[in-house]
Amino acid sequence: MAIIMNKILILNGSNSVPEESINGLLASEVATKFSRHEVCQVSLHDLPLPMYQLGHENDVLPDTVSQLGQIVRDCTALVIVSPEHNGLMPACLKNAIDWLSRIREQGESFFGIHGKKVLLLSTSPGQNGGATNLKYMGELMPWWGCEVAGTYSVGDFYKKYQNGSFDTETDTALQVLVSQFESQL
Repeated sequence: MAIIMNKILILNGSNSVPEESINGLLASEVATKFSRHEVCQVSLHDLPLPMYQLGHENDVLPDTVSQLGQIVRDCTALVIVSPEHNGLMPACLKNAIDWLSRIREQGESFFGIHGKKVLLLSTSPGQNGGATNLKYMGELMPWWGCEVAGTYSVGDFYKKYQNGSFDTETDTALQVLVSQFESQL
């Protein structure tokens, strides 16, 4: 009997160069914590989307919009790593969600199947770690058709991430979080 592994999409909701983005670094670190599921990483930086405008979803869709829609539909669970811009998600992530809401198939949620599990993560140089953004995203996810399986914000990024890795406490917390997320799938 073949074991079917779930495909986890880790979406870096920043349009900064992933290697220079602290949320991109968090996304990459989290990807290494998965042991029981296939992981696919996508950064909005690498998938530039035009600004959504009402009515344009009926035009010929840009390839990047179609690609994002297919990637999101193909995953069975989702990890969104999002910076916080003035207390909210960055405009590029909101724009991606706007496109996903318009190109979904009849009866689908914004992210494909209803009830798709999502893990929300954020980091920042400040103590809050993007927690305000995660609070609002967590409230919206059920409306967008997802079930929030957990949230985690890493404050004081530059104190906790040095020489290419997180401190022991943060690394352990991320491993526990991912293990709990995987057990729900």
